[in-house]
Amino acid sequence: MLSAYVLILTEVGKVAHVAQALSDLDGVQVAEDITGPYDIIARVPGVQSGSTGPAGSLPDPGRGRRHPHPDLHGDPPVAA
Repeated sequence: MLSAYVLILTEVGKVAHVAQALSDLDGVQVAEDITGPYDIIARVPGVQSGSTGPAGSLPDPGRGRRHPHPDLHGDPPVAA
C-alpha cells in the first residue's frame, strides 16, 4: 500500500496540539512532531493515480503557503 508523508508548519507553541488533532483524524496513520524546517510529519494512506480516497478527503492546508527556507520552495537562487 502506498503512503503519503505530509510535512507541516504550525504556529509557535501549537505543535503538540496540531499533532494530536491530526492523529485523531480518520485516515491519518501517524502524526509526530519533528525538528528541522518543518514541525510535524504525518503519514496518510496513498491512493492510486486517478482515484480518490482518504488522502483526497483531508482538509486543504491553503494555497500560497511557502516554506521558510528559500531553497525549498522553488524560487531560483539569488546571486550573491
